[in-house]
Amino acid sequence: MSTPRAIAVILLGVLLVYLAGWYVASHRQADRETIYIKIAYGNQPGEPVDLAAREWARLALQRSGGRVVLQLFPSNQLGSQKDVTEQAMMGGNVFHITDPSFLMDLVPDMGILAGPFLCDSYDEILYLAETDWWKGLEEELRRRGLRVVAGNWLYGTRHTLAKRPVHTPEEFRGMKIRCPNADMMIRAIEGMGATPTPMAFSDLYPAMAQGVVDGAENPLPVLYAAKLHEQAKYCVLTGHILMVSQFVGGERFLASLPDDVQSLLAETGREAGLTMNGLIVEAEAQAAKQLEAEGVTFNKVDKAAFKRAARGVYERFPLWTPGLYERVQGLLDEHRRGDGAESGHAPVRRGSPDPADGPTEGLPAQGAAPAGGARSGDRAPTNGAGRRGTVGRPCPNEWR
Repeated sequence: MSTPRAIAVILLGVLLVYLAGWYVASHRQADRETIYIKIAYGNQPGEPVDLAAREWARLALQRSGGRVVLQLFPSNQLGSQKDVTEQAMMGGNVFHITDPSFLMDLVPDMGILAGPFLCDSYDEILYLAETDWWKGLEEELRRRGLRVVAGNWLYGTRHTLAKRPVHTPEEFRGMKIRCPNADMMIRAIEGMGATPTPMAFSDLYPAMAQGVVDGAENPLPVLYAAKLHEQAKYCVLTGHILMVSQFVGGERFLASLPDDVQSLLAETGREAGLTMNGLIVEAEAQAAKQLEAEGVTFNKVDKAAFKRAARGVYERFPLWTPGLYERVQGLLDEHRRGDGAESGHAPVRRGSPDPADGPTEGLPAQGAAPAGGARSGDRAPTNGAGRRGTVGRPCPNEWR
């Protein structure tokens, strides 16, 4: 080999070694760089979602040694749910809260988890969200560009606040009930016998005051925070939907993160979800006491009649996999018998409005005189910073 050629080979080798070292060093540096992720939600500061999000941020920062910083954006600061979804799918560093009634626009079968009278308890809805069937739907969602980062955040049991008492679907006939503008929510109200009236949550109070609607459905803390009980004095314990929400992020952004960061986000998001679930249970019991103290009458319903009336809702979605409802009921039957796969979620302590039986601990009995306030020792749980959970102001979140 000639001397010039030998020198060229040596120089090429040195260059390759240098480039390899630069590549490794640059990736190590990237791994050490601080990762900022925006956490978007419509709820106001001080509400359970906000308090649980703060816990998520604390856990992520602590366990990453300061490497992962979750920046919280409550009150729809980053835009509507549709806006933030588009940001995420385009690769933005943002996670946002949503629920199955909206995710069904991408993966239709997901919508069944927001169906009326599907489950009898929070444990059952959380169980379904951990099954292989649901994880398969999450994989399909990933192929559509979104990934569920944390899927165990309860949002609450949806009841109805109305201007007159209701006990059966027949008594619901002719009543205009506000609901979110989501197909599953609209179908659910139709199935229960009422007339669904979708509108923005921010328009609800004046609409009820002016007689545009006769009632509204939502978890009790949301109904109380909106002061709707000033216009409607009957809390109809329909318990028609047990809502579990999900924090999702764009697949493109998540796939760009180191594997250990992806795992850390999922782990801490799940733990924060457990915090959320405790906060929701306490907030529901607190809101029930407040509603009763301010003159609201609670009335139970014929749950079996409502469930029969709403059964036809599950036949209104032609894009669903045939037999989907039967498959989900089969999973629930296995779980109730105790021979289903373990879901791994922590049981939710009772004390919230029972979706099957109406008032339980934490809710006034039907027709009871107003209570004198919280029992001695009762208090809202705290987050990592020691702040108490409170029932906050209403927010313009679309799925409220």
